[in-house]
Amino acid sequence: MSPSEQRATPAAHYVVSARTAALGEEFAPVADQRLRLPGAGGDWDRLAAAGRFLGFAHPYHYLNWFSKTGIIRWHEVGRRRLAGVAVIYVLALGLYAYDYHTGLVALGLLSLVHVLLEFPLDVRTAAALVARAAGSGSRVPIG
Repeated sequence: MSPSEQRATPAAHYVVSARTAALGEEFAPVADQRLRLPGAGGDWDRLAAAGRFLGFAHPYHYLNWFSKTGIIRWHEVGRRRLAGVAVIYVLALGLYAYDYHTGLVALGLLSLVHVLLEFPLDVRTAAALVARAAGSGSRVPIG
């Protein structure tokens, strides 16, 4: 299949429902932008593989947070912080409603900041796992 045919019928060799195909056409400009990213090489199979990986990584990420509730202290979140989170959520919805592309970029950047700020917590978790695997049985201090 030539590159122009792939662009006209994105991932045509995948079996999808009519509704999914319609959504694929609607979001084709977004997918075309993703195909231009370094490493994608304009290959729909690579894009689909990345989607499968993210489909695994995203639920794993959230399930992993449940194992860290003692460190995160969700049960101690104050009303002011909770209100701040709610305001950011509503602003994000409003940004998407105003302009989808701008919302996608802004929330993508917010997601990147989230990941970067999460690294220290991941290091603590890894240190605790290594300590337990080494048989020390002691808890690694978190504070």
